[in-house]
Amino acid sequence: MYFAAHTTLRVWGRVGCLVGSCSVAQVREATLAKVFRLVRDRVGRESATTFCRRLIDGRGPREIVSLLDQLEPEWSDHAIASAYTILIGAERRKALGAYFTPPHLVRHLILRMVECGLNLDRDVIHDPAAGGAAFIVPIARRVARAGLDRGDSPEDVLADVRARLSGCEIDRGLALIANALLRRMLRREFGMAVGPRFGLVSMGDSLVDQHDGLVDSWIGNPPYAKIGAKGHRRWRAEFSDIAGGQLNIYAMFLRRGLDRVRTNGLLGFIVPMSFIGSPDYASFRRRLAQMSQIVSIDLIEKRKHVFLDVVQDACFIVVRRLEEALEPETTGAVSAACCMVHAEGETEALGTVEVSLDGLPWRLPSRGQDGKGGATLSDYGYETRVGYVVPQRVADRMHRRPAKSRFPLVWAKAVGSDGRFDFMRAEHQSQASGRLWFEAKAMAPYVFRKPLVVVQRTSNRKQERRINAAAVPKSFFREHGGLVGENHVVLVSPIEGRKPVVPPKDLAALLNSGPVNERFGRVCGTVTVSALLLSSLDLPLPQRVLGLAAKRGEVRDKAVLTAYGEIAR
Repeated sequence: MYFAAHTTLRVWGRVGCLVGSCSVAQVREATLAKVFRLVRDRVGRESATTFCRRLIDGRGPREIVSLLDQLEPEWSDHAIASAYTILIGAERRKALGAYFTPPHLVRHLILRMVECGLNLDRDVIHDPAAGGAAFIVPIARRVARAGLDRGDSPEDVLADVRARLSGCEIDRGLALIANALLRRMLRREFGMAVGPRFGLVSMGDSLVDQHDGLVDSWIGNPPYAKIGAKGHRRWRAEFSDIAGGQLNIYAMFLRRGLDRVRTNGLLGFIVPMSFIGSPDYASFRRRLAQMSQIVSIDLIEKRKHVFLDVVQDACFIVVRRLEEALEPETTGAVSAACCMVHAEGETEALGTVEVSLDGLPWRLPSRGQDGKGGATLSDYGYETRVGYVVPQRVADRMHRRPAKSRFPLVWAKAVGSDGRFDFMRAEHQSQASGRLWFEAKAMAPYVFRKPLVVVQRTSNRKQERRINAAAVPKSFFREHGGLVGENHVVLVSPIEGRKPVVPPKDLAALLNSGPVNERFGRVCGTVTVSALLLSSLDLPLPQRVLGLAAKRGEVRDKAVLTAYGEIAR
């Protein structure tokens, strides 16, 4: 049910093109945009479930039904499921994580699992988050077509579909819609006489409900959300083997699936890439690699009209349950296949993912020569710390004017896209509201007094780089005596008692470079820049990057590649 990157409904914005020059994708996007604009006009006028079921039966508003009929069947289904999320409102939509998987991504995951051994003619398949029927309907379509092509009777085909395919959905309305979409597909495309009670998706909670026996495969798009304090009390003990700094529902679904599929059974999910390298998911990575063979990890192309307002990058993961889990002390690494999935489902082989067996970050393939730098920030004489100030917790100590015992409060906005530091740039940032000064004791451990580098802790799609850094000059410290970081920045500061090997301006230039960002992206799939991950990032030897700040653009990137040893010196 859940769409990989929490795409908002604005993803299908206005698409303009000359008559006769539109691609199929552009026409589809324009049609979807019209559907969603018309659906928004219906908010509050009738229940989401009733309205969507009328659309499925062809009895909804004439203009919307006409537009839906112009779409391919799988995109029509996607549009109706998405219409449900519009009508239930933002609060309920967020609680459910109700953002649905586009058909081209569904298609890729099914085909990838078939390549990995899924047998659509024989296997028992379950979708644990089946609202919207994004996976159940396409799989049932394939099973039905294959059965009829073999000469099976419609009755035998329906019996086979019912026996081998199932889904579970926590929202009653979405479960009803999923089954209605299934019935429509079987009637329209195959002329099968299915009754109003025919369905494969039951209402329930896949993390709680027990199913009869094991299945061959789980496939789907589980919800992405941290479980919160209440959830931790409910679930942490049960999922203690994957619980690290945080426990996310999608990780719980993967872990639960490994208990619900047979030995050598497959799990195929669309999940956030945050687990690839985040320190919070070390236990999850370790346990997943102990219990299963990581068969493939495929990336999704970052494209304007596929993912807008993305909270985090997403990927496909296919794993095969092992007969016996590896011993906890197992170390080393194995490899998994990797490709890039482009706009309409085309794929490009990228190589292999290096899967660590002991919880270390997994490494995505490089498109370059993959030179080894051999150094980390500590070799440069620096360490990382997240900014101390969480505004809602210490609002009474944040001020709009300087005064005694007040230090500059550095917000993420102070880091420019050009790599320059501008303290006053954050003055009009909405959360800052002009509060650029923080009251603190002179010797407080979170007050920094030496030149350093500030890194934005989160990035977004509008930014060219994942790491955005700026050096804070000596003059700033001479004028103000020190600074305090807001929680959305990482401070890369000199290690106490050590003299940095390179000045902050050269370090900032290195962190902003293309080669360093490419390497960081291979171990970090989330928009959050982890201080711990930044500390462990492979960098060139420090003496090779002295004077880097004087270089710009391609010249700088070439110098960094040379420092990594990827270009001859």
